[in-house]
Amino acid sequence: MTQLNVGRWRLNCDREATQRAYKAIEIDEPEACGCSHCRNFVMVRDHVYPSDVRSLFEDLGIESCREREVYHMVQLKPGMHLYGGWLHCVGWIEGASDEFGRFDLEVSGDAAPFTFYFHDRPTLLPDSFQGLPILQFEFTAQVPWVIQETEPE
Repeated sequence: MTQLNVGRWRLNCDREATQRAYKAIEIDEPEACGCSHCRNFVMVRDHVYPSDVRSLFEDLGIESCREREVYHMVQLKPGMHLYGGWLHCVGWIEGASDEFGRFDLEVSGDAAPFTFYFHDRPTLLPDSFQGLPILQFEFTAQVPWVIQETEPE
């Protein structure tokens, strides 16, 4: 286990166990779903996660293309949409700053608005993560609409 300080959280994480769990998953949810919202997200995924979040994923053992859930919330303006989603990793929250509520969002600094938080009540947990202590990394991101299909409003 490795202890990491991320924003206001002190996390204990097992990078190797997370990587093993991801290797056991055959297909990721956005690809499995196939709806236009998910297909759009997959097309721009490489530009959604800011560099500091990608670095965090590396530390946690999370593969940035392995979202368990991605969902469309709203069109912010033509061509730009608000999405949410989450990924899992093996670990637990050791502590958090008292300055914020447990579910307040942390803002990433180097991309279009991207916010995230951690919690320990996982949803839609893949079988390969069952029985392990789990952190759920939840995010919101502004995502451009790039596929050649009617843009949702």
